Amino acid sequence: MEISRRLSVNETMHCLSYHKSEKLIAIGWSTGLVEIRRVDERDGSAAERLTSSFLHKKPVKFLSFINDDRFVSVDEDGHIGICGIQDGQPMHRTKVGGEYVEAALSADQKTLFLFSYRGIEDTNTFSLDIESGRLTYGPDVDDLSVRSQVFAVDSHRAAYRFLHEEKLTGEAEKAWGDDERIRDALAVVNFQTGEIETILFEDGPESTFGDLAPMSIAPDFSVGVRPAIGSPPPIVAGPDGAESVALQVELFDPQSGKVIRRISVFGTGLESKADKKILSNPSFRPAEFREKMDSLLKNISSLQITADGKQVWVGGRGGVVRAVMLDDDRRTTLIRHGLAGERQGFTLNDVFDTNVHNNQTLAVSATGRFVAFGAPNDFFAPGSLDLFSETPIELQPRIADSQSGVRPNFAALQSDGNHIAMNVRGETALIFPLDGQEPLLSLDVPYGDELLDASISPSGKEIILSYGGRNSLRIRETQGGEDSEVGFAIEELPLPPHTMFGQHIDDDLVVFVNSHGTVVTLHDDTFAAIRNEDEGTDEEDDDDEEDDEEYEDSEDDSDDEDDSDDDEYDEDEDEEDSEELNEPRTEWKLRQIEGFAPLSIEGNYEGDFIYSEHFEQRYDLYAAAVGSIENDHIISTLSEDGRLDVYRFDRETIAPLYMHRVAGWPKLMSGGGSHIAVFNSEGGSVEVFRLERSRAQRLLSFQEDGLRIAELKDDGSALILFNELTGIVSVLDIATGKEQATLRYNGPAIHSGHYHRKSGRLLLVESDGTMLIVDPFAGALIESLRLENIDEDWTLRKESQTLGSIQSTNEKVTRSFAAEEAQAKKDEEAARRREMFGHTVTLNADEKPVRKQIEKAIEKIKKMKKSDHANRAALFDELLAPFADLSYESVSFNDSTKVDIGRCFTIRGCERRDLDDLPGALADFEQGRRFRYPLAVDEILETYAFHEKNADKTLALADRLSLDFEAKKGIGIRKSTGVYCSILQAYLLQNDEAGARRTVRFIVDDLLPYLEEKDDKHPLQRVMDTLKKAKIPFASELLTSVKEASKPKSPERDEENFTRLKNALSRAQFLVKNERWHDAGAFLSDVLAPYQDLRYADRALSSAETGRISDLLGLQAEILFRSADYEKALVYAERAIEFREAKYYGMAMESCIRLGRYDRVIELFEHMRLCPFNWSSEYFSPLAESDYAHAIAMHAIAAEKTGRPDFLPLLTELYGEQSEAIKGQVANDLSVTL
Repeated sequence: MEISRRLSVNETMHCLSYHKSEKLIAIGWSTGLVEIRRVDERDGSAAERLTSSFLHKKPVKFLSFINDDRFVSVDEDGHIGICGIQDGQPMHRTKVGGEYVEAALSADQKTLFLFSYRGIEDTNTFSLDIESGRLTYGPDVDDLSVRSQVFAVDSHRAAYRFLHEEKLTGEAEKAWGDDERIRDALAVVNFQTGEIETILFEDGPESTFGDLAPMSIAPDFSVGVRPAIGSPPPIVAGPDGAESVALQVELFDPQSGKVIRRISVFGTGLESKADKKILSNPSFRPAEFREKMDSLLKNISSLQITADGKQVWVGGRGGVVRAVMLDDDRRTTLIRHGLAGERQGFTLNDVFDTNVHNNQTLAVSATGRFVAFGAPNDFFAPGSLDLFSETPIELQPRIADSQSGVRPNFAALQSDGNHIAMNVRGETALIFPLDGQEPLLSLDVPYGDELLDASISPSGKEIILSYGGRNSLRIRETQGGEDSEVGFAIEELPLPPHTMFGQHIDDDLVVFVNSHGTVVTLHDDTFAAIRNEDEGTDEEDDDDEEDDEEYEDSEDDSDDEDDSDDDEYDEDEDEEDSEELNEPRTEWKLRQIEGFAPLSIEGNYEGDFIYSEHFEQRYDLYAAAVGSIENDHIISTLSEDGRLDVYRFDRETIAPLYMHRVAGWPKLMSGGGSHIAVFNSEGGSVEVFRLERSRAQRLLSFQEDGLRIAELKDDGSALILFNELTGIVSVLDIATGKEQATLRYNGPAIHSGHYHRKSGRLLLVESDGTMLIVDPFAGALIESLRLENIDEDWTLRKESQTLGSIQSTNEKVTRSFAAEEAQAKKDEEAARRREMFGHTVTLNADEKPVRKQIEKAIEKIKKMKKSDHANRAALFDELLAPFADLSYESVSFNDSTKVDIGRCFTIRGCERRDLDDLPGALADFEQGRRFRYPLAVDEILETYAFHEKNADKTLALADRLSLDFEAKKGIGIRKSTGVYCSILQAYLLQNDEAGARRTVRFIVDDLLPYLEEKDDKHPLQRVMDTLKKAKIPFASELLTSVKEASKPKSPERDEENFTRLKNALSRAQFLVKNERWHDAGAFLSDVLAPYQDLRYADRALSSAETGRISDLLGLQAEILFRSADYEKALVYAERAIEFREAKYYGMAMESCIRLGRYDRVIELFEHMRLCPFNWSSEYFSPLAESDYAHAIAMHAIAAEKTGRPDFLPLLTELYGEQSEAIKGQVANDLSVTL
């Protein structure tokens, strides 16, 4: 079915571009559609469509013609297409990824420059050669944040706009009125050399929040324009004496940022005399001046300098534009959009939307013959207007196509698939039978509200409408007599706001879910409601009750004061609603669920509603789905933190079964039988679970870019999938993993989709409102429908032509379930560990009492005497008894609760140790470790070293700990002193001077800088105490060196040097990413030459500067290693390690192996093991878990060569079956030199 495209008010033109001939116009829509149309010679508007391109599925952010035969387009996801004008087919396509993408084309049309926040290859600047299609990765400009703008300077340079933040002190801070100053800035990137030149303006906005103000640059004419932010605006008196503020734009030199001059463009009223004083004198109240200027200048919404550099067109909020002549500053009269002044929408989103009022869109043709602005766009030909008339020019409203469809923002099939429920944004809720044009039901939706779900009972006699911002509705069919028409009794349900799910289970049973996670059932007229609670304490609940009482008291007072107004309002409202809300009202009943918060009916001026503490705010709910386990109804809820709660319910009760955590941040969920599928459309990840009575069993998981719909079949046997990038509708068999594509859609982005399980049909809503009903199993289009509003009457019309085309297909789809296989391996490994430790018991218990016990015990022990060890230990006996033979993996509690159980075991162990019960203490510490309390290992080490005085056991456990990534990460750097003291004590017990000296040197050089003094004690007091007690000669010498050690202090940052190093790093990374290895190596050698004698311990530079030097050293090591210069690579890798780039241990060790220096491998490994715990990006480059595993494997190779013991048994213990694969891979990688 081929398509016929119509302009529709449902879509937003995101960008426009006129061809240089001014005979064609390219339109980029919010749906990703790109159209090439002829230009109406009368006013420059879009006329006959020549071609369409469906390359993009996200809003088009940039669009421009290239010569006479092509156009280039970019969407907000970073997809780039160069397409032919005649057929719209892509000639070249690529992507830069990321988000908040912006683009600009050089004047010679040879280079496309792009900005992308978090783009591919860890950079945010790119250039694309239009002819060859070669993508160049620009330097990652550190100053660019989420929002930026890009302007082409020439064919190899682009200016990236950002906001520069600088700290102020002293007089500068006093004059500015703040300790931070924000300045507009441009980072000019040279894509040939990677150099970055920064241009700072004298001023900028008050805040970095929100979008950047408009700016336009014409480099060929050495002029740019932006709102005049920092200068006091002229205040002008009108004929009637009323004063107004003249909003100005600022012309500037783009090469220096210097102001050329300022021009007044719009006027706006002056609100008060105080404002006049503030605006007239920036130094009077500088902060308030900037805030008011920020607010006023937001009225300048768009700017564009014409191609000939003679004019700048200025767009203003409210839907106006005017031109300013750059040779004499003359201004044209205001030109108003045909829809200026009309209401833009009904929700808060409209405040920020691309619309007429905000007026962000502005396009001017090459000679200035045509201008387009606003959304929907209005067009005019300046030459046909009296631009310098004394009165504003009002453009005539453009008549919308009367046949244009209306796009529902919610649409779902109902009953047996023979009805459809819809909600039109800000207007009406509708239900249509598919075999009729007239609505079965039409209800006005209150201002600011939204229909979130709808359900028709199996008998068709009852309708439930679930609303996001008001009480939901129950609508029942009524019959007046044999020949009378069917009517409806409409009644508000006493549900709190934000019911996001409501579905019939039977004629007399409905299940609802509130956005705060509460599950509600309605059986006839009786409500029940619970929420699975496993967080919080009774004390918190009591506080909430007190707050509620205070709220009710104040609410009652306000009701008494406003009785007369409320009564008057209620009378009017009753008159309006009398036809819809039929009396008498239902007497609602409540069913209390034992063990859960009591349910009551509360009332306020808005009416009655059911209430319990379960309706209080928690994590917002994203999705809900119904299903069944055997013969029981179940409902599953998915919250924003990845919490999946599963409940059983019937007419009499609701009961939580369990809570399960799902990976990632899925936002959608569907259910079928005993299966659920959780889905994140942003990342395209899907997980399918089989719900059992005590757990959720993962069946499969996968990820696919572009996946938009993932819905389970009614019986849970198959997944129905739709990929918006490929347009494929497919069916995936859950049991076999086989997948068949049945339909292929070719068109712009689908606005929404809904799968109806009972009928097995998929509803796809196109961006113009056309609704396609398809059978995904048979691969057939069933129906094409369009909703229309003609003369305020709603009609559902069958549509013969649609926006996109959909065709049957029959193709096998090959899918990788790598994610599922990886998870299976994880599960196997977890089982292996449980078996190894003998932990096979699973405890199912109520978590809330345990949490309460933990908190009370810890609070109570703080008040007891520290010497009362026996009673302090006994305090935990009752709490810990049920967990004596269990582990972290075998308890189905929250992670934090399980770790706190480990903490309690560790506390009791310390008390037992002070009672000289070492076996009991070690047993408790071991349990603490099993429950993943990190410091339990610290206590075991201390017990071995200082109480049992067993050096071998201490060092053996220290060996294990030093290579256990998770354990070290959990302890952290600031709590690791005890571990090093135990290691030092072990060496002292063995009289091992070399080991003791190595440990002390490491403590002083690497640990001390990151420790903090407590209670005025030296941060290494524990180390000094350990050395004092040792009766060994060399211990006294070591004690002296520790006493003399002081926490090093770094100098203040040299901003000029830091900027130089930062830019050098960006340039070096640019050269590396574009595979210019020789250039990168030579450049780095020059940059690092002044620092060849610098040592980290000297603290000659600030930490920020040494951080950049470490990055540069590491990058040079990578380049040399890649070129097989292992000698020099080793030098730079070791220097990078010295500067806290821990990730280069692996490179240094591998270089040594390739050079045959196995003893050095052993030395490097020993030092790596002592790396401060949790080396994180706050201090250093982090050591990843894989780095530890590979280091163990390389040590094993070196140990084999030197006849020393290796750590392979430890590798096997820590990393399971992966250990042999890791060693094998390392051996293969090194086979050439081994």
